[in-house]
Amino acid sequence: MPAERFPADSVPARRLDARVRRIRGRAYVGVGRRMFEVDEVALFILKQVDGRSTMREIGRRLAAEYEIPDEEALTDSAELVSQLVAFGVVEAAG
Repeated sequence: MPAERFPADSVPARRLDARVRRIRGRAYVGVGRRMFEVDEVALFILKQVDGRSTMREIGRRLAAEYEIPDEEALTDSAELVSQLVAFGVVEAAG
């Protein structure tokens, strides 16, 4: 799903049945029987997806945490959220 699905003012939400697990130092995200590994940056972004924060706010937090430009952080966040939508972990709240 393209990143355009989540413009800066959109609000993504994690599905209630999505779960995050740490196993042997690695982070995994799952819904139903599907599970996949995520890195620390992806985990940081996923933790920001709360159904209230806009993509712009999530991007700003990522930029501050990893000291990268706001626009780069927004683009990276939107791309990841689009992937999480494709996996069924996140949906658009508004």
